This record gives sequence, structure tokens and C-alpha cells, in this order.
Amino acid sequence: MAVASVGVTGIVVTSLTGSKARAQAAELAEKQRVQMEKAAVDARNQQRKAEAYVQCLELAEQLGHWAQMLRPSWDTYPPAELPPLPELKEQAATQARLLAYGSENVASLWDAWNGSINDVRRAGRKLDVYDAAIRRQTSTRIDEPEVIRELEDELRPRELERRKRLADRINAELAGDA
Repeated sequence: MAVASVGVTGIVVTSLTGSKARAQAAELAEKQRVQMEKAAVDARNQQRKAEAYVQCLELAEQLGHWAQMLRPSWDTYPPAELPPLPELKEQAATQARLLAYGSENVASLWDAWNGSINDVRRAGRKLDVYDAAIRRQTSTRIDEPEVIRELEDELRPRELERRKRLADRINAELAGDA
């Protein structure tokens, strides 16, 4: 009888130990699955962020080069043509990706840089209005030398500096230094 009770006790203990081991193994497997899913989501998001940032930098460079070439102080004859501006659809798509995947710091730097591009555009429009008035031999209140001075001394340097800060921040975030 004693041998039978020891045998039954052994079976029960072994069964409980086996059940506990299987439960721990299942729990560990579930944790690993959740970690792998999270790692996959993180990798996907990092890839999307990187793609958005590269697209942002490409657009910033295109628009920045345009801004730096608008009404150069020294030009060729005939005047050099401006590079075409990226389509508005492309600009909107880039900004949408930046808002979806970019950090608040990069979005803030983008806004500041984009504001400087808009300032350059406005100066260019003023000079176009001035040129049209001269061709029509009409008067205008636009002070051409002042607009050119502002474009050369303030707006272009500000655009360039903000574009560099944007690129530096993006590079830092992509390198994991942010």
C-alpha cells in the first residue's frame, strides 16, 4: 500500500510539474511572439519615417536650390532659367508623410524652413510685379532695390540656414542620436 501511495504521489507531482512547465513555456512563447510583433511594427515605422525624411530632404533641396537661384545678383545673358518647382501634389504628399511619421522637432523645423521659402516666393512675386510695371511704363510702390537687398541679405541666407538645421536634425534622428 505504501508503495502504491508513493507511486501515485509521484505521478501527481510529475503531472503538476509537467503542467507548470508547459504553462511557463506557453507564456514564454507568447511573450516572444508579442516582442517579435512589436519589433516588426517598430521596424516598419522606422522605415516609413526614414522614407518620409529622405523625401522631405529631397523636396527641401529642390525648393532651396530654386530659392537660391531666384533673381541672382549676377546672371547670364540670356538669364538662366529657374529650375521648375515640384508639383503641389508632391509637396503636399511630402508634408503629409512628415506629419504622419516625423517627430515634432522635425515638423517644427520644416514649418520654419517652409516659411522662409514662402518669404522668398513673396519677394519674387514683388519683383515680378515691379518688372511688369516697368514694361507697362506704370508706377508701383514696390522698392526694387529694397526687395533685392532683403532677398540677398536676409531671405536667402535664412532659407539656407533653416534648411541646414532641418537636415541636421533629420540626420541626427535617423542616426539614433536624437
